[in-house]
Amino acid sequence: MAWRVCPLITVATTLLTLAGAVSAGVIEGTALDSDGKPFGGVCVRAMSLDGSAGRPSAQTTTDGEGKYRIEGVHEGSNEITVQCLRKGDNFAVRVATVEVGEEPVKLGIRLLPNEMSGQVTLKDTGAPPDARSQRITLSVYLLERRSGREVLGPCVGMSFVEEGGQYRFRGFEPGRYRILVHLAGYRSAERDCALRNGRNGGVDFALEKKVSGLVRLTVVDGAGVALEGVDFSVTAGDVSSTLRVTQGDDLGVYETRELEVGTHEVVAGLAGYEYARATVKVEKDRTVDVRIVLRKKS
Repeated sequence: MAWRVCPLITVATTLLTLAGAVSAGVIEGTALDSDGKPFGGVCVRAMSLDGSAGRPSAQTTTDGEGKYRIEGVHEGSNEITVQCLRKGDNFAVRVATVEVGEEPVKLGIRLLPNEMSGQVTLKDTGAPPDARSQRITLSVYLLERRSGREVLGPCVGMSFVEEGGQYRFRGFEPGRYRILVHLAGYRSAERDCALRNGRNGGVDFALEKKVSGLVRLTVVDGAGVALEGVDFSVTAGDVSSTLRVTQGDDLGVYETRELEVGTHEVVAGLAGYEYARATVKVEKDRTVDVRIVLRKKS
C-alpha cells in the first residue's frame, strides 16, 4: 500500500478528492490523545480501499473538543488516518478500517500510548541534516507473519525529521515494524523496531551519501526520429519505480543523476509505442550515453 500524506488543513470544511461521482457517506466522532484529552486541530482522513474507484478520499480537521465530521466519504471499506503537524509531534498513523454505507458511521478515536522515536544523522558530516532545507521522510510498515515467515505488510504511518535530526511516531499498536528513511541525495535506509505495551521503541539512522553518475538517454523511433514526452522507470528485481529526468533539448535527449553507481535496468514508455528496456551501467563522475529505440504498436 502506498502511503499518501494528509496535509493539515485549518478550516472546518471537508476537502474531497474523488475519482467519480460524489459519495454521500459520513464518518463522525471524537478524537482523543493517548491521555484521553481532546485531540484538536489534527487532520482525520478517510481513504477508500476501492482501487477501481481511484482510492477517493475525504478529510477534515478536529475542533477544539476533538470532534470531527467527514462528509462525502466513498461507500465501502475506508482506511482512517490521523495526522498531526506540530513541532515535536509530527506524524501520521493509521487508526482504523471502517465500512461506510448510507447511515453515518460513529467512530471514536483514541491514540495508543506506544511510540517510536530516534535520530537521523549523515555519515559524511557526522551531524544531523538541516530539517529546514532538507525534507527527510520516514515511513513505517507493519511486519506480518505469513506461512511462518516475516514479510513486509502495509504502510501504517509516516513522519518528517525535525531539527536536530529527531523523529517521533505515536499511536501504534504493539508489534514489529520496519522504518524506512528517505532523503534526496542519500541512500534509503531501513531498520526494524519492536513495540510492546507500555514500552516505547525506536532506532537511530546514519545515512550514506549516494554515489552517482550522469546518465544521458536518447530516445528515437524506428526511423531514428527523436521522441519527446517519454516516461522512464528503473527496475530492480520485481520492483519498478519512476525515474526522474530532465529533457535537455528537442533531440530526444533526457538526463538523470537519479541512478547510483552500479547496473540498472531502465524502461522507457510512450503512448502508442511498445515499452523498451536498456541495461545501464553507471560509473562515478562519468557520463553514460544510452540509446533507446521505441517501436510503434502494431
